[in-house]
Amino acid sequence: MTLVVMTSCAVVVSHAERLPPTRDIWTLGDAAWWALSTVTTVGNGDTYPTTVTGRFVGAVLMVTGIGLLGTVTAAVAAWFVNIVRAPADAESADTDTSVIVLMTQLSAKVDELRAEMAGMRQDAAPNQHSAD
Repeated sequence: MTLVVMTSCAVVVSHAERLPPTRDIWTLGDAAWWALSTVTTVGNGDTYPTTVTGRFVGAVLMVTGIGLLGTVTAAVAAWFVNIVRAPADAESADTDTSVIVLMTQLSAKVDELRAEMAGMRQDAAPNQHSAD
């Protein structure tokens, strides 16, 4: 889509800039170079439209370039987020399961220790009374 817009803008600007004596874009090649540098947001200023039509087309091309840059940047960012998030989600699910298993085991050990301590108290209780 960007290539079509860029090519169309180059042709329109080449046509619009053919008559003014103050023109900076002389050939279709110049217009294509201008369109490429504008759509990629490089726009080094070596060529530029001088007519109202050319400048309007330039504005359209600038917005297209910004949209293209934003779309590519968003796609790359989403790709990175998915790469980072996927292992974290799988790791989180594994961690949640591991924590549940560990908590169950710890709870069982605590219950065993409580029972053992209760037995030790019962064993110690008669000895304390007989010593009194």
